[in-house]
Amino acid sequence: MYRTVRLALIVVGLGVGAVALLSWYAKPPADDKFIQRFIKNKGDYQRLRHLLAGDPSIRDVMDSGVQMSDSPIFVVPPTAQISSPRFKEYLDLLHATGGIRVGRSEGSNPDICIGVWADGWAGDTRHKWICWIGDPFLSQGHFSRKLIEDHWYLAQDYKDQVFGSGQSSLAAMGRDESVFGACRRHRLHPAQPPTWRHTN
Repeated sequence: MYRTVRLALIVVGLGVGAVALLSWYAKPPADDKFIQRFIKNKGDYQRLRHLLAGDPSIRDVMDSGVQMSDSPIFVVPPTAQISSPRFKEYLDLLHATGGIRVGRSEGSNPDICIGVWADGWAGDTRHKWICWIGDPFLSQGHFSRKLIEDHWYLAQDYKDQVFGSGQSSLAAMGRDESVFGACRRHRLHPAQPPTWRHTN
């Protein structure tokens, strides 16, 4: 009996490891896919950016709920700070952009990041964002980005041959212990569920 249980655990462990390994080496969608989607839906990106920029009490929004600026916990509206119709307005715009999640930095003119792709397992998850960044030279850290147009960038938290080829528009963003939180001024951290993939 003991040997059977141990064998089952080994098989499960190998299976989980194989899935994580395959997920890590999965090739991300081409940058052009996200850039063309941005160009096609730029109005929705702009409206989502203005909506969140006007809500300083909100830090992050995703399908499962909202994170307020004074709490690390996601809650499901309605709450005292955000109504159900307002939450639906966020989600409608987020889905129109093809995004997974949107967050902001602090301040009256915040950076806004819309998560558009994620793949991997726990701390090894890779992410891509479309970000509006007011001052691209403010932040230093581990995240690379390249200019799409004006203040809009395609950003990612891992290196590949395309992003890491010395493009003049590459810059960096740092890390933060809180959730995704978009491009908080000087900081950006991609918190994530244990395993997920989104490639609309």
